[in-house]
Amino acid sequence: MKLRKLGTGHWDRKLIQRMVEKSISDDNEEAVREWRATGDCWWPKYYDTNIPDWVRESQNGPGFCLCGHTIYYHFAIENTHTGEIECVGSDHINAYMIARNISEELDIPIETVSDMQIQAWIKERMKNMKADAWWTEYGDWFNGLIEGLREVDQWHNFIGTGEYSWDSETERNIEKMKPRKKALGVRNTHGYQMASVFWRWDNPDNSRNQIGSRGYPNETLLADIVFLDAAHRPAYLKWKEAYDIRRNQRIEEVKEIRRLREERHRQRQEQQRERNRLRQIEQKRLAEMREQSEIRLDISQALEIDEHMNHPNVINMKELYGVTHACSAVCSSRNYLRRYHRIISMVVRGRDITGYISNLQSIYGATLRATDEQITRIMELNGEIRGPCTYSDADRLIASLERRENSEE
Repeated sequence: MKLRKLGTGHWDRKLIQRMVEKSISDDNEEAVREWRATGDCWWPKYYDTNIPDWVRESQNGPGFCLCGHTIYYHFAIENTHTGEIECVGSDHINAYMIARNISEELDIPIETVSDMQIQAWIKERMKNMKADAWWTEYGDWFNGLIEGLREVDQWHNFIGTGEYSWDSETERNIEKMKPRKKALGVRNTHGYQMASVFWRWDNPDNSRNQIGSRGYPNETLLADIVFLDAAHRPAYLKWKEAYDIRRNQRIEEVKEIRRLREERHRQRQEQQRERNRLRQIEQKRLAEMREQSEIRLDISQALEIDEHMNHPNVINMKELYGVTHACSAVCSSRNYLRRYHRIISMVVRGRDITGYISNLQSIYGATLRATDEQITRIMELNGEIRGPCTYSDADRLIASLERRENSEE
């Protein structure tokens, strides 16, 4: 682009003259190129106590450009050869000096700096000047004003979303709220519903929030903030006091409900444990009864088997199948005893037991059963077995019988 240059008007000529006087070069264009904008600027609305040194010590002082013309916005320029700092107004800063500053800040060729970049540079610094001046004058008052006001804004200027979240403290669904983004009605009239002041002021989801776009609140927002503080903060505090009481009461109720719930749960657990204990006792009793019944049945069936040892049919069975003993002692388990009792009963009654040969083989061929030698020895010692009996059982019985016999001798 072709950079704008100072013209031939009275104030432009006066500025060039003053800049040449303060420059190394006597050439007008080269002298202007010795100067650059520093980026410092000042808005003198409250300059009586906050005048920067570079403004106070400039050639013409506060309120005047280097050219002598009165100004409102002060911009610092620096001679890069001599280091001297001077003041110019916004009309005279719009030239090579800004382009040079932008070029140095962005590290780009000065010829590529555009008018848009220059205007943006001025706009940003003027915004900052106004914001700095506003905060200097009103900052403490404003910060005090909005302290605690965010909760008031959420109470008065937020609307329901129709979505709910669970509050575990009160055990209730609480509706989610969102800021009202657009005012409804006419300000200062009945029924007016203002837009959320903090949505407009500093909400990060609002790309146009005023703290980011201008740095301080505009008059409309400020009026709403003052009104929210004066008209609604007292009502909010009264509501909040009552709400906190209700909420705390509800929290205490929930605690009591949970205590009772836990107590009932504990009682149910204890009752269940007692039922389980009684059930186990009953199951054990029934198991013992069943076991005693089984034992009595074992004894009864063993007696019947042993009573038939010398029955002619049983003797014939022994000879037919080549077995040594036909007594309850050959049974190594209760199951085998049941089967053997059935077979012996059939033999005594003269029934055909051909279909039970495999059962006999299982009974006589069982690995754990007492051996024929053991059974013979027990009989020799005048002992008796009321099956079922295993090899180990028979061994212990023989040892006991032998000890008795020895002691008798």
